[in-house]
This record gives sequence, C-alpha cells and structure tokens, in this order.
Amino acid sequence: MKEKDIRTLHRNLGIIVALFIIIQAGSGLLITLDEIKSPHGHAPAGSSEERDSGYNKNALTLQSSLAAIHHGGGLIGTCTGSSWV
Repeated sequence: MKEKDIRTLHRNLGIIVALFIIIQAGSGLLITLDEIKSPHGHAPAGSSEERDSGYNKNALTLQSSLAAIHHGGGLIGTCTGSSWV
C-alpha cells in the first residue's frame, strides 16, 4: 500500500470513529444532565424523593434509553457475554 492510500484510509476511519465518540460523549452528557434534574433510577416507587422532585415516567424512560446507548456493548459486547454494569 502506498503512503497516500494509508493516509486516506486513516482519515476516513478517523471520521467514522469520531462520530461514535461524539455519540458516546453526547449520551454521557445527557445522562448526567438528566440525573441532576430527576430522581435516581433506583428510587423505589412512591418514595419521598419522587414526590419532592416531581417524578416523571418519561424522564425515567429517556434516562433508560440513554443509559442503553451509552453503556451498551453493541453486537460485540453482547456476543462476548461480559457485563460491565
């Protein structure tokens, strides 16, 4: 392979990987912001934490979805059987 081809391949792969890094960082930021304004996901139903903070089921669903995107192992992660939770 010529140096020019290697540099082109490196640039193209870098752009693709950068998109995944942006998604990872963005979902982590949204999880953090959501945890600041809403109760923790493990708060029991009817707890004083839920009543005081204006508990919202949609916020918990959004938080669960973001956590799945951020912490999800993807195809390779689920095939290996290892759990990072």
